[in-house]
Amino acid sequence: MDTNRWTTEEKQMFYKFIAGYDVSLNGEGKPNWQDVKEKYQNFLGSCEFDKSLTDIEKVVTKIKIKCAQILNPNPDYMDIEDDELADLPISTQEAQSFTKNSNMLFFIRKYVLSNNCQAFKNAVYELNKRHEDLQKGDLGFLPEQYDPEKQDLYRYSKES
Repeated sequence: MDTNRWTTEEKQMFYKFIAGYDVSLNGEGKPNWQDVKEKYQNFLGSCEFDKSLTDIEKVVTKIKIKCAQILNPNPDYMDIEDDELADLPISTQEAQSFTKNSNMLFFIRKYVLSNNCQAFKNAVYELNKRHEDLQKGDLGFLPEQYDPEKQDLYRYSKES
């Protein structure tokens, strides 16, 4: 089982999917290739996706390497002539976007959503703790009678 089994159309469709979804992580913070396969099958709307988890892992790795090569050309990094993804055109802008999204989603999944969103829950707890002494009349609260025409100065100054 090799990425040579991927047709050009399959590679292009998979690239569109992985550019927006990236690779989810399991509870241990490792790539969850089974989840990627299931999400991709849902994306396609069919269950006729015959690639193995190893095939998916290999093509994702090659896409990431190709994007890195496009952004930082280095002949020692990867041999473009033997590139199995040569039929997958990726522009510099697409490579930048892919790399940015991949890094952002990895960070969110690894550090924000890990451990059942424990970091987020801790931040909300600290915020609540910091504001528990606020009274209803404090400046942190909107007045009971909020009048946008008087209080939303930016919006109404633009309409005038």
